[in-house]
Amino acid sequence: MDFLKKEILIIGCGNILLGDEGIGVWVIRELMKMKSKLPPNIELLDGGTQGLELIYYIKEADRVFIIDAVRAYGEGGEIYRFTPSSYEEKICALGKFSSHDVGLEEIFNIMRQLGIEKEIIIFGIEPYEIELNMGLSRRMRKKIPKILGVILEEVRCTN
Repeated sequence: MDFLKKEILIIGCGNILLGDEGIGVWVIRELMKMKSKLPPNIELLDGGTQGLELIYYIKEADRVFIIDAVRAYGEGGEIYRFTPSSYEEKICALGKFSSHDVGLEEIFNIMRQLGIEKEIIIFGIEPYEIELNMGLSRRMRKKIPKILGVILEEVRCTN
């Protein structure tokens, strides 16, 4: 994997052991199946529940898209689009929701402190169910094509 020469990095985050909380990872796995149809300047990363390690990959890319479950108390399957500042403003105000040791808000804060500025878009997906269960809920699985469409359209428009 040569992350150093890629312009666009798409990271899927989440804990696949907690049902819909793993949506980012499951979306990345779907994108990996279609890798040959994606532009060559796109790298895909299964970020799982990594924390600070993600900064290394983010700082080497020109543009970054992050897919993660976001509890914003909307309808399950709803897709939210954030920048780091709007994410911190809206999501963190609702209370921390992350199964990761270090959440996105901490990563963005550390990046600011280190002077790392990147174009980052976060796609937050409202989970239906978060419970001990390896795999997505049936309702969330049905949303994957729509989620892929939204992400691929955004990437296409910025590529």
